[in-house]
Amino acid sequence: MDPGADVTIVVPTLGRVERALTLAARLESLRPSPQRALFVFQVPGELSEWQRRNQSPGSEGILAPARGSSVARNAGAKHAKTKYLAFLDDDCSPTREDWLTEITKPLLTHGVLLATGPVLGWVNASSFLKGSRRAFMLSTPFLLSWGNPEARDSSFCRTVAGGNFAVQRSVFTESGGFSEAFGSPSLYEETEFSLRVAQRHRRRIWHTSGAPVAHDQEASGGMRMVSSTPSEDFLIAQKSLLFRAVYKNDVAEVVISLFKALRRGFVFINSLSSKGRAKRQAQC
Repeated sequence: MDPGADVTIVVPTLGRVERALTLAARLESLRPSPQRALFVFQVPGELSEWQRRNQSPGSEGILAPARGSSVARNAGAKHAKTKYLAFLDDDCSPTREDWLTEITKPLLTHGVLLATGPVLGWVNASSFLKGSRRAFMLSTPFLLSWGNPEARDSSFCRTVAGGNFAVQRSVFTESGGFSEAFGSPSLYEETEFSLRVAQRHRRRIWHTSGAPVAHDQEASGGMRMVSSTPSEDFLIAQKSLLFRAVYKNDVAEVVISLFKALRRGFVFINSLSSKGRAKRQAQC
């Protein structure tokens, strides 16, 4: 049996009813199509509007118990009955009709725990090095993402892309799903989930180039509803949650202190650079 036929797709969504309707229609056209696509809304009025206008019988809308991408994904997983779960963001649409087959096929391979795929058009991605042949890697000790989100080579990686990955439902459930400690908005819940699940099951994550999604990214809105660049305090707080989840207590506190110092240095250098540019422009 094609593993892609035994999948529930979970899509957290916020403030994007039109996109959720368009994505539901796209998921209906996949071959194989999912047993069910669950759109997890944060606002009752948006759910009601989507349900009234939805023309895709394979899709269903539910309401999350609280705001946040982790809460929404966990709520969708609890409603699923299939062997596999696949996760998309509301601005990520599969570019191939066989996406479900391709994103779940690696899970049949011994030693592969999670499968993720390319995210095309990821602006200001947390991953960098666009020329790299690797995707979704992490550097230690600061767990900085690197690689090419659009990588065309399949290979092992260190974390999933939250808007394009699949996992066995039993693995997701046994591992406790996404940590809801990150709240909303959130930055690193996918990284924490990937590292925790891989360590618990002693298996690895596979990036498959055959399962790309197109990321129609907006400057703001969506699940994170961030209208401006996150503050330094917010970034450090989110990163501290990640470090405390991944490292032992003493190690975590050391890494947090080092990370804060690194960020202060980055902010200072960036400030000097900005002042230098302003001075040169004033002299022109």
